[in-house]
Amino acid sequence: MNDGSRVIRELLSFALKCAHNSSDRAAHTSTNYQLINMAEIVSFNQALERCGITTAVTRNAINNQGYTSMEEFAQLTDKDILALAKEVNKMSLIPPLVLGPRIPFASIKKLRAMRWWMIEQRRTGQDVVHAAFTLAEKDRGSVGVDGF
Repeated sequence: MNDGSRVIRELLSFALKCAHNSSDRAAHTSTNYQLINMAEIVSFNQALERCGITTAVTRNAINNQGYTSMEEFAQLTDKDILALAKEVNKMSLIPPLVLGPRIPFASIKKLRAMRWWMIEQRRTGQDVVHAAFTLAEKDRGSVGVDGF
């Protein structure tokens, strides 16, 4: 089990403990939502990392553009992904960011493959789970993106 999976499991476990131990339903519901949302962000960022988005500053820039889960990212079109990459890459030109966010060219195709994979998962009635987006699925998604 990798560190990201362990973090997600711990966050969800903590959320469940809060639910059982809290006498204030509104407080524990809010806490659970925040922890589950954090787990989704961690999960999504792991998928971005598998697409070659290896720096935290770039993953944060994508999150700050409003994409913090696989479901949100699946709403993008191929054109949107290109626009997102262009927007994030422009951020590296803003001083004082010396090592600003960068989406490498090779990662754009991988992001498009991830989007295609998510659409296929939904179409076939399967869950969209970041950990299921493996190297083999990325390659299969690349074929889907290219239309072969």
